[in-house]
Amino acid sequence: MPVIFHPNNPIDALEKIILHKNGNPLKGEISVYRTLFNELKDSPEDFFVWHDLKLGTHSETRNPYKKNEAQIDFLLICKKGICVIEVKGGHVEFHNSEFSFRHEGNLDLMKQSPLKQVEGYKFTLKEKVLQKYSKKLFIDVCVFPFTKIDFSQQKKLFGDVVYTNVQSQRGISLTQFISNRFDSTKNKIESKHHFKFDEITDKDLNNIKSILSPSLADSNPFISNKETYEWLGLMNFEIFSGLSKNQRVLIEGIPGCGKTTFALAYADQKRHLKGLYLCWNRLLKIQIESRVKERQLTNLEVNTYFSFLKELGLNNLSFDDTIDDFRNKVLTFFSMNIKNQYDYIIIDEGQDIINRGVESLMDKLSANGKGLENGNLLFLCDSEQAYSLSEENINDDIDLLSMYFTHYQMNLAHRSVNNPIIRQLASIILEDVYQLDTNLTMDLYPDIVMQFSTFKEAKNQMVKDFLKSIRKPDSSLRGKDCILLVESSLLKSENLEELIMNDCEALTESNLTDKSNVLRYISPLKFKGLEKENVALIVKKPTAINQHEIYVGITRAKSNLKIYVVYE
Repeated sequence: MPVIFHPNNPIDALEKIILHKNGNPLKGEISVYRTLFNELKDSPEDFFVWHDLKLGTHSETRNPYKKNEAQIDFLLICKKGICVIEVKGGHVEFHNSEFSFRHEGNLDLMKQSPLKQVEGYKFTLKEKVLQKYSKKLFIDVCVFPFTKIDFSQQKKLFGDVVYTNVQSQRGISLTQFISNRFDSTKNKIESKHHFKFDEITDKDLNNIKSILSPSLADSNPFISNKETYEWLGLMNFEIFSGLSKNQRVLIEGIPGCGKTTFALAYADQKRHLKGLYLCWNRLLKIQIESRVKERQLTNLEVNTYFSFLKELGLNNLSFDDTIDDFRNKVLTFFSMNIKNQYDYIIIDEGQDIINRGVESLMDKLSANGKGLENGNLLFLCDSEQAYSLSEENINDDIDLLSMYFTHYQMNLAHRSVNNPIIRQLASIILEDVYQLDTNLTMDLYPDIVMQFSTFKEAKNQMVKDFLKSIRKPDSSLRGKDCILLVESSLLKSENLEELIMNDCEALTESNLTDKSNVLRYISPLKFKGLEKENVALIVKKPTAINQHEIYVGITRAKSNLKIYVVYE
């Protein structure tokens, strides 16, 4: 039989088998089950399909909703690769960057994005369950079988991930849509990263089947590795010592976990060699330059990615370029003979440049043009900040790059070690930004979260909390230890006028390392990668649009945080 289902339910009795916990049929999943069955039953190729596959674990690195386990609606495996399918029945809509169900004229907001949800399941399967097959092609697809909105018109947000009734009406079958996504993903990755995927063989299919549907004699494939990690009891020095033995190291970690500290220790070890330290943010570059100077690392060149490329001779770059245009210019440039060579390269805040051709730079500028295979490379990134409305989802890029690297996750935050409440609040915002707007959060964090009707009112309270103390000669609070972060959309002319006052000025490249007793302000995104003991954060009412910026702002605080929410 060309398609084998697990479990293999009678196709005419699904309404009595596939049920919601309230006993009602799950019409969306039933529709997809029948669709896959009817489209694949006469296929010349073999397919395996699992329905309602429960995994007793979840990815630590691609788990935005911090779930302990995963439940996959459908998993389809064929020779092209492995496809994870998330189904949302009902009439799905997308407004103001949020998914909702339309029911009797009302919109019910989804608690989580189905795109992030299915992506997390894909990486759970790849990292936790089918590690042996991690170099096969994994894709994810969302199916909204009763939705009449054409999500394919919003390529930037949805790409070729979402299948709805619109494609069906156009004659594009679900299995054809999945096949097209296999092909487009494969072509994009192979052309972008020069990585080749192998087809899944009959032997692979049988082995995967034994993992996902084990017999009684098989061992449990979903045993968590948590206990294994805990008994190791590794300290930071031991981790550093072990990782430093590898030529290429990729470190993923949340803000404040010590990635930059690791990078400078890495450079210390190679102080007699020629090194290159690149980041995307100019303020971060100046901060790193200061720390490099303190350590007397005279052989380490520090620059921003954009400026460095221009200095090499890539002069047709522009901040107005699309990500694809930027990447293609870089790849074309590095396909030529490049004379500059470095003994080691460090990429900081790599999530900002990983989809802009940085892998070609690392490859060509080290180990005589074979850096990804033989070079000394350190790549630092934060997967939690890798998914925002203004950027591509680059988790796949991180995953592919990790194939050349020793991959390590640093998930313990040291930045706010003196105030674990800040870490707790950041986790809440990352999971559900609307929690910042609830009475419960106000009650739990009365000394941190405050609400105001206007920007002026928020500014006045900030003055009482910070500036008045900074201005007192005998106060322990100093301006050099504080930063005022103002959401980008609030940094407009009328609000800037409100910020023009004594002992308060904009943070710039020229005063970044200045220790004058003044409070400086900037947007959270421009302060990305930096930190201060005390952070004042002024933001608008929380939405999916400013969630990323609020999270970045919170995670800049080492010890103390005040959040002023403006509802004007």
